Amino acid sequence: IIGISTGVILLIIMAIVLIRRTGGAIEEERMFDEELIPVNSPLESDTEPEIVSQDTNPPDSEIGILGDDGYYWLEWPSASGSWYYRAPNETIWSYFEK
Repeated sequence: IIGISTGVILLIIMAIVLIRRTGGAIEEERMFDEELIPVNSPLESDTEPEIVSQDTNPPDSEIGILGDDGYYWLEWPSASGSWYYRAPNETIWSYFEK
């Protein structure tokens, strides 16, 4: 009885170790596969992302935020520290030099 119990316990321990190793390999394989597909890849969507040059003024379609001074303000590209302004009756953005 002691021999059978010891054998069963050893088999359970070996099964747990094998499951953990195999499960870990599958998780690593999944993570590796996910890294191969870039964000906004053609596989994820049917349309190409719009590429906007950072050396140009913002598109006229951008709205901006109306400031207390009566001008619309826009940071372009976002979080770049480059600010543009335009009057409410204008459509072209002008670069704001500090």
